[in-house]
Amino acid sequence: MTTSIITHPYPISGPYMDAGKPAWRIASGYHSRVIGADGRYVGSIRPYPGNLQVKDILTIPGLSGASDFTAFRYALLQKGTTVYYCRGFIVRCTISSAVKLLFIYYDDQTSTWGYYEIASGVSSTASISCASNGRWLYVAVEGSAPVVVYWDTSASALTKATMGPIWETADAPALVEDTGSYQLPIGSYDVAYRFYDSTRPVYSGMSARASTTTTTASSRLEVTITTPTGADAFDRCAIYRTISVEVAGALYDCGILYWETTVSRPGARWGATVVGYVGTMSDTALVQQDYYDPEGDAAGTPPTSGAIGFYQGTTFMADAATTDGGRGRLRWANLYRTDPENFPTRNTSSGSPTDGQVQAFVEAGDILYAFTACSVWRLQRVGTRVALARMHYGRSLTSPRAAHAVGQDVAVMTPSGLGIINGSTGDLQLVGSVDRIILDDWKSTLAYVESAYDSAMDASFFVNTATETAIVVWHVTKLATLLEDCAFVGVTSGPSPTVGGASRAYFLTSTGVILTPDKDGTGSRTMNGLTVTPLATDVWGACDEGGTLTTLTDSTRTFTAQVVGCYVHVYTASGWVRRKITGYTTHAVSFASAVTVAAGDPFVISPVILRVRFKPLMSLLQEQVDFERVIVKGLSAILWNGTGYTDNDSAIATFGVYRNASSTLVGLASAPLDDGNLSVYVSADGRVVEPCIEIRAANVNYELTSFKAEATITVSNKATD
Repeated sequence: MTTSIITHPYPISGPYMDAGKPAWRIASGYHSRVIGADGRYVGSIRPYPGNLQVKDILTIPGLSGASDFTAFRYALLQKGTTVYYCRGFIVRCTISSAVKLLFIYYDDQTSTWGYYEIASGVSSTASISCASNGRWLYVAVEGSAPVVVYWDTSASALTKATMGPIWETADAPALVEDTGSYQLPIGSYDVAYRFYDSTRPVYSGMSARASTTTTTASSRLEVTITTPTGADAFDRCAIYRTISVEVAGALYDCGILYWETTVSRPGARWGATVVGYVGTMSDTALVQQDYYDPEGDAAGTPPTSGAIGFYQGTTFMADAATTDGGRGRLRWANLYRTDPENFPTRNTSSGSPTDGQVQAFVEAGDILYAFTACSVWRLQRVGTRVALARMHYGRSLTSPRAAHAVGQDVAVMTPSGLGIINGSTGDLQLVGSVDRIILDDWKSTLAYVESAYDSAMDASFFVNTATETAIVVWHVTKLATLLEDCAFVGVTSGPSPTVGGASRAYFLTSTGVILTPDKDGTGSRTMNGLTVTPLATDVWGACDEGGTLTTLTDSTRTFTAQVVGCYVHVYTASGWVRRKITGYTTHAVSFASAVTVAAGDPFVISPVILRVRFKPLMSLLQEQVDFERVIVKGLSAILWNGTGYTDNDSAIATFGVYRNASSTLVGLASAPLDDGNLSVYVSADGRVVEPCIEIRAANVNYELTSFKAEATITVSNKATD
């Protein structure tokens, strides 16, 4: 039997994680798992800076009773023609037993938060998406007619309307010839009309045509329109006519309808009839006016699939699966007019049933991507046409929120792994360093992944709302790390609601708190953005008493309602134990499932968990690996630039090892972070032993610069446990 005593310093050149290979196959300098690290920095390992609270929805007047938040989408709209915006989020929640869809927004004119109810009785599982078009916010809910929300300048308030034309056809007008000094020569004419909203804009379908032949030169036509039901939704009526051409002494009708005149709605409602006139403009002038394209301008109602995107002035949607040929079929609005709510029948792709229904649109650079269940389509506007190309078949995103733009590229979670679609070539490059997280740990919950990009951090967040963990891709360093305690129900991204600017990532908790990554580390360095400066709640404590308890009490600490819904971690004789807080008093937090603690055991609320699982010690000899038995004796670490340790019960580091590819940390020992030079005695053995350091702390910062393991490696055929 051969025995070697080694002291192995681990190189820490940054948070380099390789979770794509077995631990004993990863290269030197990489780590089996890196959780809770700030991947913007290399040369050491720094903790993720935590999150900041953007807004607690329950503090908005009228929403204190909101609960059960299940959807979260960034949204904004311009307040009419002013320079001000309402920026915020579409959320789905329950209020007074009704499931409602709300627009939660910050009005930068009044510097106040508010909300607008978009719908009530919404399905709690329906897919929801939205798209902003300057003054108009389009909201699509699966199975329902999409809605447009906009600022009503006359009422100085938000309002809504059903998106798209209210009807597709209307009755023909009545025509009477009126003689005088007008512009119509003797001839045959067609007249038709359609209503439109000069604010949104949206048009009705064109009416049936009325035909007549004039008998007097220099006449005009009096046009009498019986207004249809629903016309009050529009404030203008556009009246069109054809021209009449004389060729070789014969009169010929022309089929093109030209927009000659407009009648405004008198007040808030139309009368029973509308009277207008055509023939006040000569044919020479008329043919230079806007004309009606019976194919491109034909009114078509928007689809109801729940997927919507706005790209280069045009609205894109997808037919619902219940629509004839709906699976995989794309539709888009008028490409050569400002008519974003009208979906002509010719603006349709053939699609394929094998593609599946479109789940999401993502605009990246000058490309719009349409993700179906089975394919990725690339859409590009070319003049008044849309060029479509299927870039990938057989693989796509795992959920409607699992893709987002990163510059001209797209980061996407696919069933085969996390990938980046190159905006220039369309190639999909997988991030192999997280494969085992996705294919093993997340394999049954990929449908719960939501994602967002944060430009201030230059990071893509892929949050699994079922496992409450996240993969973070740090584009600036090309690294990937993990986060734990991501107790979020929704993830989205967009400019700051209060100041606009760069796109940020946002997270929504189950209690209605909106968070964003604390890029500068100025907050409490907690996952739930708890407010500690000025002191609003303590985020750590030490147990006043021991026992099997559902309440942890520290009479020297003060807790507030912020902590409800957060996780509390308590360090017991058996290691760290985690519980979700369901209630609080001034000096205590409570939860549902009891935990056994001793007096003095430290606990921390919503900490940033830093855990580094190092490369196995057994692989160091590179010989007789199958018969090595590793006995770890001691672990040491050095932390630099530490802050926040004073009077902080959570400022401790835990050491241990993972034995034989287990997920349980054993051989536990702890040390305070006080002086930054940490060393503990550890007794644990195994065939494959991965040393680990873990810090579950709040309101602290540091840099892990060195780590060392001391062990005995024995070559023995009896290494079986």
